[in-house]
Amino acid sequence: MSDQKPSILVDLAYLKAALRIAAKEDIRYFLNGVCIHADATQTTLVATNGHMMIILRKPTENRLTEETTVIIPRDIIENILRLSSKKITLPLELLQEDDTTWSAPLTSISLDSRTRIQFKRIEANFPNWHKVVPKALSGEAGQYSAKLLRAMQSASADIGAPFPPLLQNGPTGAGVMVMALDCLGIIMPMIDKRAIAPADWKRPGWLDPQEDAAQEPAEAEATA
Repeated sequence: MSDQKPSILVDLAYLKAALRIAAKEDIRYFLNGVCIHADATQTTLVATNGHMMIILRKPTENRLTEETTVIIPRDIIENILRLSSKKITLPLELLQEDDTTWSAPLTSISLDSRTRIQFKRIEANFPNWHKVVPKALSGEAGQYSAKLLRAMQSASADIGAPFPPLLQNGPTGAGVMVMALDCLGIIMPMIDKRAIAPADWKRPGWLDPQEDAAQEPAEAEATA
């Protein structure tokens, strides 16, 4: 870190994972980015689309004198990721340029390491992510969107945990996907009034071809 501007260190893999969960073109514009909350000793990334949320925390050595929140716009993150080399494992250093402006490095190996992209942080109150995490889990089964599960699993794979367990919390409570130490995915269940109750389930008859085979001799005799 070359100067004394306030700075936040951000894991590139965490940033990629969080962007998978962030909203796209939502009227609630602040959900279209990733919220970074940091103090001198830790950085937490949070993203949500209203149906699921990801919370990724990592101990870091930030140059901050107070807790700081920065919401980075989606297009800025996409540019950072597009120009980032997969070989880079060092954290990104976000620098505060003034009261509303921050900058991030463009980490392509073909660019000078001092090349940075500036952006205005999104001025909005991000959802209170602390309250989204349930205090207890019932273990009761719920119904979950396959699309949300795929996105969350991909995000978990980004941080090195490709097979995260899902702790279920009933038909209306948020389920918790445990990705790694201090990394959680929160998924709201589907509420489908058309769902079939287990007690009403009946195995479809067409799954039993042997019944059709038993009728073939009788049909053959009638033909003769």
